[in-house]
Amino acid sequence: MQTQLVVVGVDHARAPVAVRERLAFAGLELAEGLRRLPEYVAEGAILSTCNRTEVYAVVERGCPVTPLRRFLRDARDLPDRALDDVLYTHTRRDAARHLFRVASGLESMILGEPQILGQVRAASAAAREAGAAGAVLTRLFAEALRVGKLARTETGIARNRLTVPHAAVDLAADRLGGLRGRAALLLGAGEMATLTAKLLRAAAVDDLAIVNRSPGPAAALAAATGGRAVPPDALGAELARADVAVAAATAPRYLVDRASLNPDHDRRPATLIVIDLAVPRSVDPALADDARVDLFGIDDLSAVAAGHRDRYAAEVTRTEAIVDEAADAFAAWLAQRAAAPTIAALRRRAEATRTAELDAALRKLGHLSARDRNIVAALSVGLTNTLLHEPVTRLRGDAGAGELAVATRRLFALEAEEPVADANRGQGGLA
Repeated sequence: MQTQLVVVGVDHARAPVAVRERLAFAGLELAEGLRRLPEYVAEGAILSTCNRTEVYAVVERGCPVTPLRRFLRDARDLPDRALDDVLYTHTRRDAARHLFRVASGLESMILGEPQILGQVRAASAAAREAGAAGAVLTRLFAEALRVGKLARTETGIARNRLTVPHAAVDLAADRLGGLRGRAALLLGAGEMATLTAKLLRAAAVDDLAIVNRSPGPAAALAAATGGRAVPPDALGAELARADVAVAAATAPRYLVDRASLNPDHDRRPATLIVIDLAVPRSVDPALADDARVDLFGIDDLSAVAAGHRDRYAAEVTRTEAIVDEAADAFAAWLAQRAAAPTIAALRRRAEATRTAELDAALRKLGHLSARDRNIVAALSVGLTNTLLHEPVTRLRGDAGAGELAVATRRLFALEAEEPVADANRGQGGLA
């Protein structure tokens, strides 16, 4: 049985937000997705952020990509053709390398963004708690966290202090000619909203209104930033008085749409800048056609991010070296792990053959002394170990040990011997 590591996914570089939001998993949808994932693969984990949705899996037979495409199609009710142009796939070493790049911030819209490490950690924890991840993915994600931390301590990639909220505030300031003395409205009170609120205050916003479904977090954030916590039913009035509104909250429906713009909005002297950072989107994209609003989504921040990325080319190169070294090491571990059942079966077959042939020979050599019989037995052990040494070494160290293991099982007729089941399945062991 050949085990393969695979990842399929979409990100901001391949798919627009309209596609990414259809593939996003959050809250109960993530829990349900992880519950269903073991029906398709041996191990699975889902990494879903505003800029990407990726499914990592261990597949034990057949084409590794097919079950994951089927999972995405079934879980998100999408036809295959909707995935054809946007879905990327990586297997084996390349799958590990991709996750290490993600954790290091190399694949982020905002180079080196710090939030991705927490998102990788949360994805791993959720997969383990759901019983979807086993030994391979547990080790893969643990290694990704190690590589991500190492990249930020050993290189200067973390010196890029830009984040998604930074880019959003920079965009608003550029469109408005600065934010000093402006009025801002913030939707949400989570981690991204908190950073956005602090940045708006640092940009000298005069009035900061915070709207959140739960009043407690909004009040706490308002108290920490000198803002005002306002109830959701005051959203229309706050939109009418704000110069910029930033949506940093997700919801089952749009939080801002045309109906949110009350009659006072028509008397505004200038258009309202609205920046939607959520995926799925919190602002109805139809507002882009409203002359009273200038609507920007998270994909509109890429130009701001690109200007910062060019400054860190040398640090990117250093980070890529760390990633590649870790990917080689993980591929070697995975190859050894895949070959272990075959090595064990080969040793059992060799030992059974050695014992049978030795017994037959000793029956014919009954005149030998006990000392001579021990010498013959030692000779049989030495010959067996010598003959096994090279194939076992290749199986343990060859990057293509998976295919080599399959060939070995066929060559020595070991197919009937099932590999030992993964005792750590779903328990977080590292094997």
